[in-house]
Amino acid sequence: MNRAVAQMAGYENVQELMTQTASCLYANSADREHMTALLAQHGECRGLELESVRKDGTKYWISLSAVLQRDKAGVPEKILGIVQDITERKRLAMELERREASFRAIFDHAPVGISFTTDSGIILVNAEHARITGVPVADSKAPGVFGRASHPEDYARQKDAAKKFHSGAVGHYTVEKRYLHPDGRVQWAELTSRFYTDPATGERTIVTIIADIAEHKVAAEVRHASEEQHRAILQTAMDGFWRVDLQGRLLEVNAAYCRMSGYTEAELLTMSISDLEATEAPADTAARMQRILAQRENRFESRHRRKGGSIFEVEVSAQYKPTEGGSIVAFLRDITGHKQAVGGQNSV
Repeated sequence: MNRAVAQMAGYENVQELMTQTASCLYANSADREHMTALLAQHGECRGLELESVRKDGTKYWISLSAVLQRDKAGVPEKILGIVQDITERKRLAMELERREASFRAIFDHAPVGISFTTDSGIILVNAEHARITGVPVADSKAPGVFGRASHPEDYARQKDAAKKFHSGAVGHYTVEKRYLHPDGRVQWAELTSRFYTDPATGERTIVTIIADIAEHKVAAEVRHASEEQHRAILQTAMDGFWRVDLQGRLLEVNAAYCRMSGYTEAELLTMSISDLEATEAPADTAARMQRILAQRENRFESRHRRKGGSIFEVEVSAQYKPTEGGSIVAFLRDITGHKQAVGGQNSV
């Protein structure tokens, strides 16, 4: 035993170490028994990794290569060994194992599909990737498999976007696409690909994230259908319709109010209430809007000016909608004929 081994174990010199029993140097007695068995069976051990204990009780890792020497009679005489402190190497290896375990846990249970692709092809995909694409993990390395699983129209758009990406013109690309599952189901997904360069090897890897947007697509279709239905109802209504912001600017009108006022929809959407109001001053209109905000609704009569300058009477039913920044919706009924009839009766 030399001084380097003694210092490795935390002792001043070889003599101090020699006063200790061999068993006190092992953190686990099973390691010593394993080493002894190897020497007895094979006469040597190479690169055996053991956890040892220093004089102060701290633990460290060693790599031991040893040979059992016997006398002429074959009786074990002594052990010759080389000991190397591998504590730092073991620490790095365990840290690497910990990070690998963390990566696998995140990768395997991620709520999005993930794939890694090198120049040689796809090297890794997770379970969510397989669920979204309909391509089992075991089949993911087959050439062209994801092209065949994609809707032809969407795959054509993806290839166009990928050309710019692979040429270096863009750093990433994102497409919405449909995957056609073997059972006939259509799965909507949002796919994003980026390049990652391994700092150690310099090898480029494409990291692709696929998100399930099926619910988003269904919600968008329902919302679109609802908006179309809403618009159809308003456009066929007999009464006029307005939606104005809290400054009185027109945001939406229907065909009935266009007919009443003589303006086109495009013209009306550049106007405010004060451009059409023939009775109230702007300050009075602002005050009325404040009452609508406070009361949430209001019903009143007013007079509006047509594009040609003539006046028509309206009955307004207005309601405040606090969503999306707030707006006021109103249904407007042309009561000019009614007013004239009542006026004629009163004059008789």
